[in-house]
Amino acid sequence: MSIRLFATLVATAVLIVPAVAQTTTKPPVTTTAPAKPAVVKPAVVEDDGETSSDSVKACNAKWKIEKAKPGAKHDAKAYHVFMGNCL
Repeated sequence: MSIRLFATLVATAVLIVPAVAQTTTKPPVTTTAPAKPAVVKPAVVEDDGETSSDSVKACNAKWKIEKAKPGAKHDAKAYHVFMGNCL
């Protein structure tokens, strides 16, 4: 490639690049307001008068009775299953 041809290509590129940069389109500007997030209301919890610590204590007392029965399982899995059903 000759130097003249190369110089012509470089000169053309220098002229074209700013023109292309100016003609690129920007994303359209939206005039609508962004959507408001939905209001989350807290779930209604039924209060039976007992606090959670009272119900855990009651379930632990029932677990002691259940564990004392002959042939009952005494492992952690059995305890968690029992407590899950009790609470």
